[in-house]
Order: sequence, then C-alpha cells, then structure tokens
Amino acid sequence: MSKVSLNMYVFAVYVGLVAAGYDMSESSSNKEMIEEIKNMDWDNRITDYYQWTKNSTCEVNPYWPRAFILTLASLYVSDENTIQYKDVDEVMNHINSLDQIKLTSEKEEIEQRVKELPCIHNRVVKTPGFHGLWKAYCRRVKSEEPEYNRIIHQAMGLVREAFDLKADKFPSLIFVPNSLQAPEIADFVTMKNRVYVIQSKPNAVAIVHEYLHQILGNKLDESADLIKRYTFLIEPVFEKMVKYQYAWDKDNDSWLNVFEENFIRAASIWIINRNNKEAAIKKANKYAADGFVYIPIILENFMNRWKGLKALDLFILECLNECKRSIN
Repeated sequence: MSKVSLNMYVFAVYVGLVAAGYDMSESSSNKEMIEEIKNMDWDNRITDYYQWTKNSTCEVNPYWPRAFILTLASLYVSDENTIQYKDVDEVMNHINSLDQIKLTSEKEEIEQRVKELPCIHNRVVKTPGFHGLWKAYCRRVKSEEPEYNRIIHQAMGLVREAFDLKADKFPSLIFVPNSLQAPEIADFVTMKNRVYVIQSKPNAVAIVHEYLHQILGNKLDESADLIKRYTFLIEPVFEKMVKYQYAWDKDNDSWLNVFEENFIRAASIWIINRNNKEAAIKKANKYAADGFVYIPIILENFMNRWKGLKALDLFILECLNECKRSIN
C-alpha cells in the first residue's frame, strides 16, 4: 500500500529552516514561496532554533543529521488538542536506535532540541502568513498527486519484478512531499511497518533504494559477522565515507554501514537499469568517482551472479571477495 500524505509539521520544519537561512532548494517553482517566507516577521526564537541545525560535520549536506532528526520527530507530533508528542521517550528511543547517526557528545543537546520542537512548531504555525503558505502548498501538491502516485507505483513494480515479491511483502509507503527540501536529498523514516519518504518530489531511484534497505537490510544484518571479517575494506574509502557521513571510524559498525550503502546503491542501479547495461555501468562508475568504489564491483555481481534472495548469503560472500580482489 502506498499513499501521498501532506504533513504540516514537516512543512513547518522547512519553513523555519528557510527563515533561518536554509538555501539548498534550487527549484524555480519555490522561489516565490521562499521569498515570501524570508520576508515574514519571524520571532527570533524560531530563527535561532533553526540556525542550530547547520553544522560543518557533513560537507555534502551541512544540515545533516540535525534537520533530519527534527523531521523525524515531527512525524510524532500530534495536534489533537495542543501541539505535542504523545510520548517523547518514544521519539528519543527511535532517534537513539538509528544506525546511520552517531550522536555521541551531542546526545543531550539533541534531546533538548527535540523536546523544544512542539513549542517551536506552535510559534511557526501562529506566525502571520503561515497558514496562507500551507494552503497554497496543499493546492499545488493536490494538482501533482496523480504523477506522484504513478512514480511510486512504478518504483514498487520494479522491485517486485526483480525479486519476485508479492505486494503484501512490502511495508506501507507514505510519501510526504516537501518541495522546500533540497531536490537531491531524500529522508526516510521507518515507523511501525510504515516507510515515510520525505522528498521534494518522488524519485523512482530513491524509492527503489529505500525499499531495498527494507528488503535486504535484515538479510545484511544476518550476515553481519561475515561482513565484519572484511572490515579492512573500509581503508581505501574511509575519508570519502566520512565526508558523506556513512563512516565515523575504521571500525566494524562503520564498515557495516558503508558496505550496506554500497550494496544497496549497486542493487538500485541494477534494478532501475536491468534492460540497459551500458547505462548501469556508467552510473556505477560515476558513483565510484565520488568515492563509492565498490559499487561497480557489486553491480557486476548483480548482473552476472544473482540467483535470488534464497542464495543471498553466498552472493554477499562473492561480492566481498570481489571487493577484496579489487584492492590487492
């Protein structure tokens, strides 16, 4: 099951970010709205709060992971009577369980910021002009919804065909349009067998990628002991993977994260380009030039050695050995 679902509090996060200087959305269709947001009379407590989200630890996206954390937390906000979390501990437990984020020294500060978020949302939505922005945005998304649904169903169909899966094997996908977000960035949040995809517009590649994390992620976890035996493979890619925030140390946990990302990206390329080998290789080589050097190797294995999900353990071992041979 999939659906398009607007979320006012996700929108409010990015309205606050734009008010505080967020400038990663390049869509011409947003220029008028962005200017309108910048010209609104903002409470300093809002702009000060959102300026905190920008940091220098991730070159590719300087707002990672703080903007993502606030987006995730917004999915837990309820407005039945007042804007609040039903259970703030549930929110923090979710954030602390994320494999792709290491909070370390920031943990206490992030917890405090997350707890403050409902109050900030309340200030944002009460700012004169906000509801006009929200209504205009809802109208625009409504007009584009049929195209969004077409892209989502296309992506789901590609994954089903590649892995011979029935529809009931897929978690529910909820696409949350967020055109104020940088178009190349997609955020994914898994909650209670639902996958939220938060992106400016749906992108088949991003949706395939996330479904593969859901389908293959557990299988990769089951093979963690095997994958850890190849942690030395992080050495040639370490600096680049730190830049993209997929690694934080040359340890087993970082390598598990790096290998999964390379594996899933290679699988995504294979699925999207199954009928165009040349395009697949070109895409994989582009990733390799950006530091994901194991993607072309894993892609070649998908194209020549894939025997289905039942043989995944052996396939993972073959991929690891080919990656090892590539650096010797």
